[in-house]
Amino acid sequence: MELLNRLDNVIKKDKKINPQYMKDVIKSDIFYLLNNYFEVEYNDIDIDIDLTENNLYSLTIVASGDRMKAMQIIPR
Repeated sequence: MELLNRLDNVIKKDKKINPQYMKDVIKSDIFYLLNNYFEVEYNDIDIDIDLTENNLYSLTIVASGDRMKAMQIIPR
């Protein structure tokens, strides 16, 4: 619990926005990225942000999708 309180404080001080808003923005970006490669729903993505004891951010992203999209070759 202390770690979560520290995370909230650090994010508020660093970004002057609330932690849930920051998670929502990151989730939106991850959804946009993954949606290029997979059939994935926004609600099938879960993001956790923790602050480690040495003040580093630890991100855990879990996503599930129905299938991979066909890849196209990028010209050189």
